[in-house]
Amino acid sequence: MFTPENLKKLTNVSVVSLKKYGKRYELALYPNKLYEFRKDESLCLDKILHTDKIYRNVSKGNKADLELFNLSNIEIIKEILKYGIEQKDEKTRNYEINKKETEIVSIIQKKVLDLNGKYLSFGKIKDLMRKSQFIIDLDKESKMQANDIIKRLGDSVKKVRMEVELFCEECDLSKILHKNMDYEIVKINMNSIFILVYTDDYKILKDIADNQNIGHVLHNSAEVEEEEIC
Repeated sequence: MFTPENLKKLTNVSVVSLKKYGKRYELALYPNKLYEFRKDESLCLDKILHTDKIYRNVSKGNKADLELFNLSNIEIIKEILKYGIEQKDEKTRNYEINKKETEIVSIIQKKVLDLNGKYLSFGKIKDLMRKSQFIIDLDKESKMQANDIIKRLGDSVKKVRMEVELFCEECDLSKILHKNMDYEIVKINMNSIFILVYTDDYKILKDIADNQNIGHVLHNSAEVEEEEIC
């Protein structure tokens, strides 16, 4: 049971604070739950909150005066969850950093190879990130950070290329190849063309093909001799 007397050290508690009307309003949450709520606001509040009481200071157990809101208790709670700032303890912050790092590394694994044409292991990418002195930003999208790291790695890695087959009986397939795409034509048949494109350009190619009703099939990634994903 949640009682401020039991939480002098705020064990297993994350505090979210909102400043409004010149006052502070705080909620006591389970660790790592605010992120989940902001991704899906329909989540049951019982799984997020230690208690539905709203405080001006959680650690001291001082309850807040809510008259200025002119809202129901649940509406105030959702406003605090949506716009408040989380006061994270070290354990919570480390959990979120590790989770974000895993997301970033997983994206990089799909986009680059070593200079021998092999996929990089999870540990190898983490080591390269540390050597590049990259600092993970919890508020920045994982894909953007992965692309930033790949730029830092420069010539020490090779970008993965994907083999795509385009086919259409009554089309000039050469016209679909966007001037801003980096691609290589591998084979041309009567009604189809095989090209290599980098992963970043595949979405551009796919969107163009879909808009022009041109068939496309993604074949195995090229230039890969042996997978070492772990």
